[in-house]
Amino acid sequence: MEGKIWPILGKIHFIFWICEILGVGTLIITASEQIKQHFGLTTIVIIDLIALVLIIVGIIRERIKPIVLPNSIDKSKPKPSFKTIEIRPDYTDKEEIVYKSKVQIVLQSEQECFIKAAIWRADGGVELQLPGSLKLRPKNIKGEWSQDEFPAIAVPPGGMFSTWIGLRGKLPPEVVRKIHETKGFGTLLLKISGYSDDVEIPI
Repeated sequence: MEGKIWPILGKIHFIFWICEILGVGTLIITASEQIKQHFGLTTIVIIDLIALVLIIVGIIRERIKPIVLPNSIDKSKPKPSFKTIEIRPDYTDKEEIVYKSKVQIVLQSEQECFIKAAIWRADGGVELQLPGSLKLRPKNIKGEWSQDEFPAIAVPPGGMFSTWIGLRGKLPPEVVRKIHETKGFGTLLLKISGYSDDVEIPI
């Protein structure tokens, strides 16, 4: 048994001899010889194996670099900013339309971004009729509004999009304008891909 173990021990000690060349292995080898004399060959083999594992783990950790995912959050980047272009009432008396009184909100993004979701925080003083989830309508590079609404959209630099909220009653344009001046409708929250915090836009 001892004849089989010694070649293995010799290979393991080769690692420590390399360390000695670098000036850090003398104490390790001396300590291992003393342990072998007092506790036997099995103990020193176990210790050598543990040391070898630690060396390998250290090499692997040095070689592996952190992986940054494309969609990971970069806190150094400033959050996208948006400009409110237009706030206007939108009213219809068609029976088939559920939300007959709306406030249309047109926004413009100052940089490219992907809006994952839009949420309305009803912290204003106006009684609202909110849909189950807000939808976004983008405007293409030709200046044409999309015929469809989406829960999430990609917005180019300077791109415009709109959303809306429902009202319990009909409001004239001048009243809508005054409420917006005091940010009385509430707050639009935009969840942007790559950012942990929502962009808050008081309306």
